[in-house]
Amino acid sequence: MGDTVQRGAIASRVAVGITSALVALLAAEAALRLLTPAQLGQRPFPGSYYWMAEDPVLGFANRPLYRHSEFAINERGFRGPPIRSDVPPSTRIVCLGDSGTFGIWLEVAGEEAESQRIRYDNYPEELGRVLAERGYRAEVVNAGVVG
Repeated sequence: MGDTVQRGAIASRVAVGITSALVALLAAEAALRLLTPAQLGQRPFPGSYYWMAEDPVLGFANRPLYRHSEFAINERGFRGPPIRSDVPPSTRIVCLGDSGTFGIWLEVAGEEAESQRIRYDNYPEELGRVLAERGYRAEVVNAGVVG
């Protein structure tokens, strides 16, 4: 009988622990859904990246149809050409990420960083080129966003 009572106490503690964790997760989810990204401090970098725009869900995103001397943002807000409709979805690769995926970073040279330049190359474009060279018919989409 004592063994049964002890198992019941353990089961009760486990149930309380699981319920507490679920309530905490639900409360956090509700708070995050009520707060906007701007309230959480997520803002685009004003004046630095003109191709970025505020987004009510993400905080900031790429500005659709923006043209830069080094790259273009398509109608869906992705870096690169428009998404092709003639390619089956099974051959579309979508690369997600931050500035490394988008393809922008500051290249600093020298101890005093006298020579600074921004690089705009990106690995999704290189991946698409390599796949095409090897005979694969696939579309690579760069869905990276700086920040």
